[in-house]
Amino acid sequence: MIIVNKQNTRQVLSNAEYNNEEELRDVFVSNAAELLSGISTIDAKSFTYVKELDGVDVALIGNDGSLFLAEIKLARNNDARKIVAQLCLDYATELESKSFKEFEDHWTRRSTSKFKTLLAELENSFGNGNKVLDQLKENLEKHRLNLILVMDKINDDIRRMAKKQKEMPDWSVYGIELTKYSQSDLKIFIPNILWEEEVKKSPPYVEGMHNDQEFLDSYTKAGLGRQIEDFISFFREFEENKKSIANIEAFRTPKYLNFKTLNGDVTSVLHYDPQYEGENIQFWCNRKGVDGKVIEILSRYDGMKAIKPLKKSFGKIGKWDLKYFSKETFEEMLQKLSKIE
Repeated sequence: MIIVNKQNTRQVLSNAEYNNEEELRDVFVSNAAELLSGISTIDAKSFTYVKELDGVDVALIGNDGSLFLAEIKLARNNDARKIVAQLCLDYATELESKSFKEFEDHWTRRSTSKFKTLLAELENSFGNGNKVLDQLKENLEKHRLNLILVMDKINDDIRRMAKKQKEMPDWSVYGIELTKYSQSDLKIFIPNILWEEEVKKSPPYVEGMHNDQEFLDSYTKAGLGRQIEDFISFFREFEENKKSIANIEAFRTPKYLNFKTLNGDVTSVLHYDPQYEGENIQFWCNRKGVDGKVIEILSRYDGMKAIKPLKKSFGKIGKWDLKYFSKETFEEMLQKLSKIE
């Protein structure tokens, strides 16, 4: 590689070998955001990761709930040809056989972060932990995986094997060649992204969203038709900018309608199916120290139950029976919660 600066000074860099696969892995994880977010068929722009998850070298979660499994190999290693089989047949298939709880527990054990739960780590990394966790769970349940082969050189045999795996219905397979150049203390790593234009783009985040009619149908069957109509009407007023509360945002995730304080301290959520989490609006507190203030507000309202202070840095702090819902009361709650500092 020849580099020419503005002064027309040339510097010749030599192709260099990696010391070992650990060096290649460190280069990949240190630059994962730049490498992956620059790929046109990947929506995520930031990532959190763990090493050695169920045998796979690196597992990454994107800020949109997408999951990436990366296998790191040097072309010179004798087992390099096994990379596709290991990633696709061993690790991905093994992951698909696990429950989400098993995945969550294993991730937490492998994580080097200070957080004791995956939700807390996602909240710290992305600021919208509930939304990311919900989409991650759905991606795992539907076997939507992104598989990445990371090598210094990907030969034709590996390319042919990977191409066959790209035909799997819910898997996207990427290849990243990271070539290393060096001279004295200068190192440059040049990425070559393979199959970017060919891979099947994962369903966008909005796909899988439960629409208003599904909310209405679920809660009407539970005898809460009037309440859910009022709740959805209230939510739409925020979506359509007909109503607003300072420091409160309203947003949809695939299975929830959500209201959240802008500082992220308090979130209220309603699941689309009352059979899943009960006929309640849930309140979550995401910062220990303000839970007492939240409890003081919530405990004033009829129908509020399961109120309890946080044992960890975040958690569910109360449930409001939807039978007691009214637009006026809920707006009053949000007004008070929005002023907590």
